[in-house]
Amino acid sequence: MTVGRVLADAEAPVGGSGAADEGARPRFEHLAAAVTGGDLSTEASALIARVLERLIAQGCESEQLRDLEGRVVRKAIGLPITKVRRLLAHAEAQVNPRELEAREAQLFEERFASLRDEPDGSVTLTARLDPASAAPVRAFLDGYVRRTFQERRDAVAAGAACGAAPQAGQLRADALTWLARHAQGCEAEHGGVKTTVVVRLGLEELRQGTGVAEVDGMAIPVSASTARRLAADAEVIPVVLGGAGEVLDWGRRKRLFTRDQRQALVERDGGCAKCHAPPDWCEAHHIRWWERDSGPTDLANGVLLCTRCHHDVHRDGWGIEVRDHKVWFTPPRSIDPARTPVLGGRARIQVDA
Repeated sequence: MTVGRVLADAEAPVGGSGAADEGARPRFEHLAAAVTGGDLSTEASALIARVLERLIAQGCESEQLRDLEGRVVRKAIGLPITKVRRLLAHAEAQVNPRELEAREAQLFEERFASLRDEPDGSVTLTARLDPASAAPVRAFLDGYVRRTFQERRDAVAAGAACGAAPQAGQLRADALTWLARHAQGCEAEHGGVKTTVVVRLGLEELRQGTGVAEVDGMAIPVSASTARRLAADAEVIPVVLGGAGEVLDWGRRKRLFTRDQRQALVERDGGCAKCHAPPDWCEAHHIRWWERDSGPTDLANGVLLCTRCHHDVHRDGWGIEVRDHKVWFTPPRSIDPARTPVLGGRARIQVDA
């Protein structure tokens, strides 16, 4: 029904004068064109239309809205629905950051956790957290899962006998249990899981507390005021865009990317540059291989990839290139005979409002 209204509005006849006034042109002409052209699914189109309608209700100016609509529609073409949601959340937050702050305050008030005893003796844990509260929890759980899977892969590679592989859900349960025991006074070491919550925002936003920011691993942005509160925590690293940083290009002196280099790749790629998996699921890889191509260990030759995409790139013959601090993937001829480069990384799923 939502998409039907968009199409009906686009097909309505223009008034007799033919004047290009506000009443004579479709509200969402870019979206309607993408739908009729078969470029966007009904589900994605409905999501975009609902966000645009909310922005109209919030008083977004018509010219700004039309410009945003065009850029959102262009970026959404070819994206899976989960990434369309992420794209829209970022765009909407940029247009109306105060609405984002109000929503965060409401989510904080609605936070809860409950435990329920089941008839079979198990316990069901249910929780609902606001983005700021969820950030350190997500970082630890993802780090615990990633470390455990890495240790298992290393053990298998070394020829050690391993039992049945645990599921990610089981490992998250183990991580929560470990945290509770540690809080009770357990004297065990940290357990090897080192996590960091990274909050990313502009220098001016940091100073004034306005605008929006990103938290690694979170699908939607947070307000700058929430980011400032997070950045006050000693366990949170604020990445201030435009600020001075260390020398990050190490050339051939180091094979492995340093922690600072990896963080710079997270800043550029946002996670897996190909499928947009969270940063904790990714490793920094050489675009030009270290051994085969004598590729240097610097940012222009680095890319974040999850394990699956890393194998896909090498198996299928995808090309990777960094131009103007953006990652481009060139598909193999078996996928695209014309081998048209496709934008990847953070730039693929974000628009600047």
